[in-house]
Amino acid sequence: KVKVMAKANLDIDNENSRYTFKDNEFGLNNLKLGLDGAVAMLDQGIELDLKVAAKNNTFSEVLSLIPSVYKSEIQGVETNGDFSLTADLNGVMVGDQLPAFSLVFSVKNGFLKYPDLPESVENIQIELAVNNKTGVLDHTLVNLSLFHFEVAENPIDLKFFVKNIESDPNMKGEVKSKLNLESLAKAIPMEEALKGRLNADIEFAGQLSSIEQERYEDFDLKGQLTLMDFLYQSAALPDVKIKNMHVNFSPKYFELGHMELTIGESDISGKGKVDNILPYVFKEDTIRGEFSLSSSYFNLNELMTNDSSSANSGETDAVVGIDEVGGGDSVSVSSSGVVEVPGN
Repeated sequence: KVKVMAKANLDIDNENSRYTFKDNEFGLNNLKLGLDGAVAMLDQGIELDLKVAAKNNTFSEVLSLIPSVYKSEIQGVETNGDFSLTADLNGVMVGDQLPAFSLVFSVKNGFLKYPDLPESVENIQIELAVNNKTGVLDHTLVNLSLFHFEVAENPIDLKFFVKNIESDPNMKGEVKSKLNLESLAKAIPMEEALKGRLNADIEFAGQLSSIEQERYEDFDLKGQLTLMDFLYQSAALPDVKIKNMHVNFSPKYFELGHMELTIGESDISGKGKVDNILPYVFKEDTIRGEFSLSSSYFNLNELMTNDSSSANSGETDAVVGIDEVGGGDSVSVSSSGVVEVPGN
């Protein structure tokens, strides 16, 4: 439901099937883009020579692209900061062959504050470059060299680079954060109440083939994610509390070192690990894992939804639909309580 506007001056050369854009402006909601260049229809494909650039350089224009279903949440939001976008296409598109392309996107000193909340999201800095000089998709370079923002003075930093995206993704990146979740709720509207601290310090670098071939020593993945004194309050569940949860990252597996969790009156403690995460993410391979969980007391009544017919009869129906890995056929069930087990 994006509102599209076009104001275009074209030179049309039907004899040579060439169409030239001159002094054009295109709008996506409040975001205005200039388009210059030409398109030619050739016997062997489509020749493209196009340049796109954002014409109004403020952060608020980017926010205008948020889908309309969420727009009620950003009415009256105060924004500030600079934004730029440039892109170009140059070459012939035929079959699987793409034209060479590039895109540069940046946000500088972005600022976001909801009118009814005391804190803000600020110091938003983004630098993203996508480059392909040959038109072969595997030769695309994606470089998110900077993604930084602060929520109520809690910093979050992301970096990501990848090449050989089709044949053998070669990537590196990092995730770092020190986040007070209660401060997050003071800057971003939430229906649920959150408290606690989430700290992350994760780095990775290497080729996906190293993981697939179990050459774990050739892939560098290290870091930790810690959740402390966590509290989640909502109308749908009893209070969820996590006293401590610690996750260690390595190329071979992600390890849950220790977890202490309560849901209402119920307590759960556990540890375990999950193998094959990276092949699952990048190649749709199968996740494997093992966990050890224990509970000294579990009150299932707190987690059951109230239903008058079930309560009167003393019976409840629970049905699980399973999509078998490799088979692809799912069990056919007719119940409002189906829980689908994801593939892989």
